[in-house]
Amino acid sequence: MNTSLALKIENALGIEEGYFMILQVYYDIEKEKINQNTEHPDLTKLRPVLFWDTKIEKINWNKQKNACPA
Repeated sequence: MNTSLALKIENALGIEEGYFMILQVYYDIEKEKINQNTEHPDLTKLRPVLFWDTKIEKINWNKQKNACPA
């Protein structure tokens, strides 16, 4: 989202100026965190046939690490 578009939307909806730009910055920060933190398990130990309905490469390992107790 660019500044011009954000201002147009905010004016049309009567939202405080800068709201959408702040959301964009938080989104960009989260994307960068995901890109920087590439810790994930050794996927060579998993048999793909067991996870036929899951795209293993699309799993956010940092977000899901607390899903199962260790």
